[in-house]
Order: sequence, then structure tokens, then C-alpha cells
Amino acid sequence: MVISQRCSYSDLLAFTYNILCSAGVVEPEAKSVSECLVWCSAAGLPNQGVWRLPVLLQKLASGGITSPSKWLVRKKMPAFSYIDGGAGFGHYLCAKATVEVCKTAKTQGIAGIALSNSNFCGALGFYLKLAADNDCVLFVFSNSFPKVAPYGGVKAVLGTNPLGVGFPGIGGEHLIIDMATASSAGSTITKAIENGTSLPEGIAVDSKGEAITDPRLVDQGALLPFGGAKGFGLALMVEMLAGVLTGSSLSKEIGSLYKHPEKPGGNGQLFIAISPSSYIDSETYESGWSRLREYLLADGNVRLPGVQKISKEVESHTKGVELDKATLDALSDLSKQHGVALPTFI
Repeated sequence: MVISQRCSYSDLLAFTYNILCSAGVVEPEAKSVSECLVWCSAAGLPNQGVWRLPVLLQKLASGGITSPSKWLVRKKMPAFSYIDGGAGFGHYLCAKATVEVCKTAKTQGIAGIALSNSNFCGALGFYLKLAADNDCVLFVFSNSFPKVAPYGGVKAVLGTNPLGVGFPGIGGEHLIIDMATASSAGSTITKAIENGTSLPEGIAVDSKGEAITDPRLVDQGALLPFGGAKGFGLALMVEMLAGVLTGSSLSKEIGSLYKHPEKPGGNGQLFIAISPSSYIDSETYESGWSRLREYLLADGNVRLPGVQKISKEVESHTKGVELDKATLDALSDLSKQHGVALPTFI
């Protein structure tokens, strides 16, 4: 039985793009979504990669995602914009927001975009790298469908509510910090169900506060915030920044990617970009980053956030993108449904 196979990065990108176009997604949106999904698969984030393509297409077909989406500027100031995403693909909207906020930061020093009426956007690391490639520091926050209990509670009220910050590195070795505020990403639970694996204690609890180790039962209980009260505080911060401050759906108002395919997510995302070159020269920035990096790596066991993702993505361009059996089966089904040839396997 085939457990995994590698395929050409460029072929996988073309396949994903063609599938999206075949499903009625307009060209610029199909391009952004495919780039994000394939990057995630290549960078060692399979739960956010092309494995997500079938459920995204289901939400599109059911009306929960709109393409073409309408990028409506509801309020524009010199360094800040308030955008209605028109229920489009979160991947496309967030990539567009990243490009726009970095462009403004280059002239204003610092800039922000509050994005409302968005959808699930996948791994924040993709947008952080996109900004770092454009020599910008980027903060991103996104709220999500409730799966996590507040500290001291047992009922799901908050999402896994990811947050991220990325800093331009030297030679492309960016510092990318991308994390969920829950003890586990929701996609990890879905993958555990798919693979038939158990969860360690401390990830989720039932209505009585007892540990859940069967991933199939998590929907009947709730995930826990990571780090107890600290993780809860960060999750609440994300809900305020990405939900309340963007005028977006909150908590149980959000349309789940899996449970509510017909309902737009209504997610909110907040982007804050800083352009270091607007106030310090590149030599000063690189010197500071190099010194800090040297101090950190003096202990040979230290691994900097993001470096492994970027190196794995670079490796995937030459050795191919590794796809597990579940993903291979899903792509095979899509190939038959849409009449698009499968990517070349290496």
C-alpha cells in the first residue's frame, strides 16, 4: 500500500490551480489559494496544504465562499484600511491584505488592515513569509470557529485563534512565529481521526472536565487553551483584535469550514506591518539580527522558528512535495471529478 509519494512542486501548483479554475474560481483567486496550499504542503504543514482542497471546494459549491469576491474598502486612512472581503477565499483575501499592508508600510513606516467578512485562511506562516520576502515585519491575527474552552471552563467558546509574527531574515532565513492559541490545531484533530490515532491527555476535555483521548469525541467536548490561563489570554486577545475590532463574526457566530459549508465563515483578520527600512538602515537591522541569532544558536540544540519550514520548502522544489495517502486519495478523486490530470510523481 502506498503510504506517501513525492510530486513535482510546479506540477502540484498547476494541478491545484487548474482544479480551482475548473470549479469556477477566478484566475487571481485561484492563483493565491493554490500558492498558499502548495506552500503549506511543501513546508511541512500538510494539515493546511492541498489536503484542504476538497473541503474548500465543498464550501465554495455550497455558497459559503464566493468567487469572485468583492474587495470593498469601507474606510481608508493614510496608514490604515478597513476592508470587507465579500466572503471570498480567506487565502486570497489575506494574501492581498499582506501585499497591500506592506506596500503602505513602505511609505508610512507602519500600517494596518482590518479585514472583515473573510473565511478560513490556512496557515499564517504563508503570509508572514510573503511579508518578510518584501522586507516587512508582519503581525497577523485571525479568529475562528469555537473549539476551545476558556480557562476554567469546559464548553467551546473560542476558536484555535492563531496569531503570528514574521521578521525578515538574512539570506531568506526569516524568523516566522506562527501558533494556535489552543493545545492543538483543529486540523490536527481532523488528521488524528483520519489516521486513527489517539490524543495525549491535556489536549481536550468532555463536559465533566475529564480528559478526551479519542479525537472523534472532541466535538462533544472542547480543546483546552495551551498554557492554561496564558493561552486563554492570548486567544481572547486574538478574538478582540481579529473579531471585535474588525466588526466580524464572533465565537459561535462563525461558519465552520466543515459543519456549515453553506454559511460564510465571517472570520476577521487583522494585519499590522512595519517597514524597518523606513527608519533604520539595512546594516543596522542585519547587525542586530545577526548578533541575536548568534547568541541564540550558541547552544547547539536551539532551532529558530520558521527556519525548518523554509528549508523544507526549498528542499521540496528539488526533491518534490511529499503527500500522504489521504491527500493522494483526495487528489485522485478531484482529478476524476474535474478531468484534470494528476501531478507528476517522482
